[in-house]
Amino acid sequence: MAAHQHSPDSSSEECTVLEAPPTKDTCPQHGGKVSDYCCTCTRALCGECVPEHSEHHRVPLGEALEQHRRTLESPDGFVLSRLPQISAAAVVVGEMVQQLTNQRAAIEEDILSSFEDLHKQLDVRKSVLLMELEVTFGLKHKVLQSQLESLQQGEDAVSSACTRTEEVLATEACAGSLEVELDLKGKLEELARRGLSCQPEENDQLDLVLETDGLRKWIHNLGTIVTTSAVASQSEAMGAGLEQCIVGLPSSVTIVTRDKSGGACKSGNAILSAEVFTPDGSIVDGEIVDHKNGTYEFVYVLPKEGDFSLALRLYDQHIKGSPFKLNVGTSQVGEKTRGKRRGKSPGQKKKGSKRASSALGTPRRKTQNPIEDDLIFRIGTKGRNKGEFTNLQGVAAAASGNILIADSNNQCVQVTPHSRSYCRERLKDCQSKCLVRSQL
Repeated sequence: MAAHQHSPDSSSEECTVLEAPPTKDTCPQHGGKVSDYCCTCTRALCGECVPEHSEHHRVPLGEALEQHRRTLESPDGFVLSRLPQISAAAVVVGEMVQQLTNQRAAIEEDILSSFEDLHKQLDVRKSVLLMELEVTFGLKHKVLQSQLESLQQGEDAVSSACTRTEEVLATEACAGSLEVELDLKGKLEELARRGLSCQPEENDQLDLVLETDGLRKWIHNLGTIVTTSAVASQSEAMGAGLEQCIVGLPSSVTIVTRDKSGGACKSGNAILSAEVFTPDGSIVDGEIVDHKNGTYEFVYVLPKEGDFSLALRLYDQHIKGSPFKLNVGTSQVGEKTRGKRRGKSPGQKKKGSKRASSALGTPRRKTQNPIEDDLIFRIGTKGRNKGEFTNLQGVAAAASGNILIADSNNQCVQVTPHSRSYCRERLKDCQSKCLVRSQL
């Protein structure tokens, strides 16, 4: 058996050439070692690449690498500093997603159980109506059926007697038929005396009164899913209750709920909580009024002076600026402050506070309010009772010292009694800021 030996120079032998992979400092285009860096093109250059980038700004590669490392360190530290905040936010949002899922399951169970109860109530009512129908029908049917049977029996008896009478009268009168005729006469007299009622003793009315239109409408509007797009991070609070609180007098804060884009919410029913913390750690009670248009009002009364704080939470999250530090004072302090303000020279400029913007306006539509007057004195609070107002339209003072206030929403003019000297003193303070009639 011959063995074939192949020559090393045989053309049939295939040779595989393995190329070494390029190193990290090798130019991917020319294969040479890179040494420069083009800042314009942001790429490393070898010796053959340099003529193509002769007009560009170049720096040594080592310097460029070091500069890039330094620029990476600053953003990396900033991103790392945000990691706990992002992680905490992810936990909060995850809990909200779970809570939302739990709420959906609970509401679904409530809907199913409520409608199941309604079905049961409807079945019970249907059974009662059917039973009532059978009882009413049975009573009426019994009376009419008894009368019908009596009339039929009477009809048969009368027909039989009449037929017998005709047969007797058709025969010749004789002494033998006298007994029969007397007996027939007695039966006829008895039938004549029988009291058969020929008028119906009952009526045939059986109607069903079933008002389904109102029930259908009620069912059509039965239940609603209540929600709002308000978020705490965009919602804000405003009002005199955040600027100055008087001990013993009601203070009011208006809360405006907004969505994630800052737009004002137009519906109510948001879960809002308000807590006023006293210096000793206790909580002052207050009342939250939902105006059903995305705004809420929190009214509270502080019992004494001290360092109070107000925490406003929307869905257990603090709104913008919460908790707020409250500036608490007394009416006597306010009188002293007003006296000091009146003592200022005319050339000294007073620092005014700008009136808050509209509660339903969006942050993108902020407007300047030219009225920058100082509060001199306060009359009444917001509401619909005596001494309370909802939409003031005008204020005037009578010569007697009474103050007249026109309120359009309450559709009335309320008169607040004050002494003439008190009214004259207050009017001197605001003679350049408001128009007051001295007489009506």
